[in-house]
Amino acid sequence: MFQEIIQNPIGIFLTLLSIVLGFILWKKGKINKQLCCYKSYFHLVGSQKKKFEKVNISYDGKPVDDITVTNYTIWNCGNSVINNADMADGRNVKIHSSDDMEILDAQILISSDESNKVESQVLNGKEVNIDFSYLSEREGFVIQIVHSKSSEALSVDYKIKGGKPLKYFKDKSNFLKELFDPFSFLRKKDASPFFRNLFPFVTILLFMVFAIFFTVCWANPDFGKILEPKQKNGSSGDAIKMCVVMWLYTIFCIWAFLPQLKDLFNMGIPRKLKKFSSFN
Repeated sequence: MFQEIIQNPIGIFLTLLSIVLGFILWKKGKINKQLCCYKSYFHLVGSQKKKFEKVNISYDGKPVDDITVTNYTIWNCGNSVINNADMADGRNVKIHSSDDMEILDAQILISSDESNKVESQVLNGKEVNIDFSYLSEREGFVIQIVHSKSSEALSVDYKIKGGKPLKYFKDKSNFLKELFDPFSFLRKKDASPFFRNLFPFVTILLFMVFAIFFTVCWANPDFGKILEPKQKNGSSGDAIKMCVVMWLYTIFCIWAFLPQLKDLFNMGIPRKLKKFSSFN
């Protein structure tokens, strides 16, 4: 029976593909209301005031020990419009601080559309209240907060009626970043997402082409003989090994280059907000 199964790898591949596509379509069909958040921060002035007593630090005329600037990029990562009326009473988007922290200022750097009408207000120096009219799919905003102490003491809270809790997004470089040094010219900020991520995309595409080729050779040994007429006896065992190896390489590359793929297909931070989301 196993012998019969492995003799039809195309059928196995199509069956698995249909299961995966069915699951993806089922997930896409469900109404999902959720906000995603990406945080970056810059420690502007350190808390070394005790070592230099004659140095005075102030913000807007108010003395402080240290200053940190934190950018929160918040967007609708669900598949349905989030209206202001969808927020639970008293649970609209808020950014809270710890007891020993003070929020000095907060301002909206950019929003996806003016009609979103995103507004922020600092309350008692301890929390920032954020209001918006609506956020369509992939729409959002970047809010910049100036505060004392560490950025770790800030937290985001909200509740959508029938929606999901906040999802934190990590836009960190993967462990293969060093391999891209020769291709740094492709990753310039002013370059299009396609050219910035050209090398990973081509790599995945190449492994996938080889994987499909060896899958066909596995399913039809005569195909390999046509390409290599000098080979009298086509080895199906070699085709199986190469097929498995190529698909494993393809899966590995997709996992390894996931940040680049998200950027390429605009699945991560929305492109309009991305340049405001980080300080580098």
